[in-house]
Amino acid sequence: MRARRQRYTPMCSRPRRRRGLLAAFAPVRFLNEFHQPNPVVYSTAPGTVVLTAPDPLNPLGYEIGPLARRALLATRDGAAKSLATFVRSKPPATSR
Repeated sequence: MRARRQRYTPMCSRPRRRRGLLAAFAPVRFLNEFHQPNPVVYSTAPGTVVLTAPDPLNPLGYEIGPLARRALLATRDGAAKSLATFVRSKPPATSR
């Protein structure tokens, strides 16, 4: 018996399948659009990569993202801060 050659049809080429895929991914897309009332702060421009940095509370442990490190350094005095104060604050420099 000879194998029959199949014609490849992309999964999203059919309208019903395409609508199904779009409906399945709609919740993820909604979450990525930041509909919540809280502000979103990025540590770099879109499309760029940021290196991790040592955890200032545990330098021998895991490295963390620069925004998390900044948050730890800016708030280590325990005082409550507004977002504007946090964004404008310059955490003390530490050696890498």
